Amino acid sequence: MKIIREQIRLIILITIAAIVIISWLWWTRFYENPQSVYWGMFNNSLTTTAVTRRVTEDSGGQKLSETVVLELGKNNIAESNTVLSEGNSVVSTETIGTPQVDYTRYTAAQTSEKTSSGKPINFSSIIGIWSKSPTGGVSTDPLDHLFGQTLLGIVPMGNLPHKERVELINQMKTKKVFTTNFSKVEHGNVNSRSVDIFQVNVAPAAYAQLLTMFAKDEGYNNVPELAASNYQGDAPLKVQFAINPASRQLVEISYLGSNHVEIYGDYGVEPVISIPKHTISTATLEQKLLTIE
Repeated sequence: MKIIREQIRLIILITIAAIVIISWLWWTRFYENPQSVYWGMFNNSLTTTAVTRRVTEDSGGQKLSETVVLELGKNNIAESNTVLSEGNSVVSTETIGTPQVDYTRYTAAQTSEKTSSGKPINFSSIIGIWSKSPTGGVSTDPLDHLFGQTLLGIVPMGNLPHKERVELINQMKTKKVFTTNFSKVEHGNVNSRSVDIFQVNVAPAAYAQLLTMFAKDEGYNNVPELAASNYQGDAPLKVQFAINPASRQLVEISYLGSNHVEIYGDYGVEPVISIPKHTISTATLEQKLLTIE
């Protein structure tokens, strides 16, 4: 009996060792394979219920800092907090967007410029007042609204059913929308997260066609800016994707040749966003801005 027990124990140990080795080989050769990481990122980006995007840009003395949170599924809504500065002028705004309507308010504003009478400009009369974009004859173009603009980024963000998701990824591959060299993947860290770094060429016409498909999946049939004919012959857009290999989540997009960077995170963390109850029209808020002294 003792010999039999030892044999059983040996078999169990060998089985456990085999499972560990097979799991390790699968992890290193398949799961963390650059192609699996790359295409897995697109799949995950199309199955998210929430994501946060932080944008920074410095161009010609004008600086932009923007944080956008996007919620999909239970609530289709986005919220943006933006700070735009140039010289001694700083303007901060908040926008809440649904698929059809945007609500916007100024949260802070200052400038060294003076009124016609030489006094400092006082923005207090417009701070904190929510404006609402018109609902009558509202544009059906998603790129006219915060929610649609956030969905239709360089990497589409959505929560699609399996069929539509597979069709979009197949379109990416067959039309070579996002091409990269998998033999030249680099490794690094972004915000203390390990990332694989892919140099990517985005084909403008194929990309426009892809976003048109995605927009239809999201219920938008009118996106005139995305007519593929508008981009025929345009040079590829060169970007850099940083992807966490373990989660296969997009962490950063850098636009080569510019100071525009997008950081992604908080996947699945649903924000708390409330639609403003008291609003004025966008036209009224703009008129208030023009009459400030």
